Amino acid sequence: MKISDYKKLTKKPSKYNNTRVFYDSIWFDSEKECERYKELKLLEKAGKISNLAVHFPFLLIPGVYYNPRFGNYDFSNKKLSREWKCVQRPIVYIADFVYDTETERIVEDVKGCRNKRDAAYKKFLHKKRLMKIVWNVDVKEV
Repeated sequence: MKISDYKKLTKKPSKYNNTRVFYDSIWFDSEKECERYKELKLLEKAGKISNLAVHFPFLLIPGVYYNPRFGNYDFSNKKLSREWKCVQRPIVYIADFVYDTETERIVEDVKGCRNKRDAAYKKFLHKKRLMKIVWNVDVKEV
């Protein structure tokens, strides 16, 4: 038996039984997310939406960096020299889709499971609240 065959047999199934999909040179976390992308591409071709972006990052809280040589902190998001040590990593929300309609900018996140007890969904809800506070943007769940 080859190593690749063994990995296929022992591969752990996804928590929500989703399969990653590669389409149009983009990796999607689920088939549902890929289908939503296809719908949005059709809407973009029809002229209903514009500026479609996939996996768009939003900085919610910048990282904290410490320089032991000078004993000072920096909260910027720029690349610092090797002397700077990361004390707190930045918190970033990566939206599944961002696009513009005629009147507003829409930020979408595709959700297959909305279980409020689930840790991943709770983390999403926290980031959704931070998006409203920091960027004044409502994240639309699809």
